Amino acid sequence: MFDNRQTATLIILALSTALLIIYSLTTKGDVHKSFASTIKKILDFKLLPIFALYGIWIIAIHWLAWKIGLWETSLVGQSLFWSGAAISLLFSSTDASKKAKFFRDKVVDTIKLGVLFEFFINIKPLSLWLELILQPIIALLVLRQVSTERTGERTFAHVFLGLIGLGLTVYTIHWAATSWDQIDKVLEFQKLLMPVWLTMGALPFIYAIAVIGGYQTIFGLMKKRSKGKIAPAPLRAKLGVMYALRGNLRQIHTFQGRAAYHGGRVKKFRDGVEAVRNLLDEQNERTKREQENHDRLKEYAGVEGVDENGQRLDRREFAETKNFLIKLSSCQMGWYRNRGGRYRPELLNMLTEGTIFDRHNLPKNHGVIMEVHPDGQAWYAYRRTITGWVLGIGAKDKPSDEWFYEGSDPPTTFPEPGNGWGKHAHDRTANWG
Repeated sequence: MFDNRQTATLIILALSTALLIIYSLTTKGDVHKSFASTIKKILDFKLLPIFALYGIWIIAIHWLAWKIGLWETSLVGQSLFWSGAAISLLFSSTDASKKAKFFRDKVVDTIKLGVLFEFFINIKPLSLWLELILQPIIALLVLRQVSTERTGERTFAHVFLGLIGLGLTVYTIHWAATSWDQIDKVLEFQKLLMPVWLTMGALPFIYAIAVIGGYQTIFGLMKKRSKGKIAPAPLRAKLGVMYALRGNLRQIHTFQGRAAYHGGRVKKFRDGVEAVRNLLDEQNERTKREQENHDRLKEYAGVEGVDENGQRLDRREFAETKNFLIKLSSCQMGWYRNRGGRYRPELLNMLTEGTIFDRHNLPKNHGVIMEVHPDGQAWYAYRRTITGWVLGIGAKDKPSDEWFYEGSDPPTTFPEPGNGWGKHAHDRTANWG
């Protein structure tokens, strides 16, 4: 049923699981609690029916594949190993509504070049003892490689994994060339196709689970709260929401939140439909504005001058720069209020060590410069955008004092009326409007 590679994997997993159980049961503290919590989640009664239905669905897919000649009983071991990927695919259903190309990407992942290479080197496993030795080594090297991916550093793990891959490739090519007549080509072709039809067959179930979960979240948010009591939204309103959303995962995800909360105040079928349509209209309008802004940035890139409102025609990076500077200002206010009544000169470095610049679409070499007065009672920061125009923000008094700056050159003073700064605190200049 299992080849040497699969048998070795099962042995290693069984030993690892046994050691983990023993360690968690004999260790008190966070490890023991974490293990117990994981077991409870796995045995959660609410999840068991879903797993059972998913198992029945997968068995039905196999039966259909067997009927049309894509599967046979000798591939049971292969199918059981795929069940691990099937379970992870089920857990990923929570991402289906968040990612626009979730289902397409899952199918593409099963036919990309790396999968074909993995299939090729798995045609002929090594001896059981070699597999038992090699697999833990590969696992440790992969963990090491993953830990250094963010830094881009190349370590011995990359080199050894490359050598192991090369060795397995040469071994498989040699075996295939010398044993071509012994290879069951039909069986190997069935193995190659199995991940594709299994994934495509599982995705409708994943879609159904994602839709049901999305509706459950919406209905939970639609509960009416009055005088300390919580009551579910009327069935007619729920049916209206379901009808208007029509199982569209992206729209279901969009409707979750404030829109669903307000949707819970409606009582009729038509009101539920209107609640969804109003949200979609707002979303379409927002998308339209974003596209218009994108087109405008492209049209006026490199164009000097200002419009009728005094705003620069070329406003590339203005939004990203302003968003970050406002975030920086909010953090400075927080530090002042909660950390001793001073603005902090090290705050910019603290923020850039995290992921905040990724969220505001600024380049890694962000170019933000900040100055803090020696007494900690005034500060400003600025950034020169790709257009050459400088935007800045700062304060010269305790929160919520906030000043805005813009000009062709960086500010040379702490906030004060004029010289690029607004007329007074909170006065937004033309390009800060």
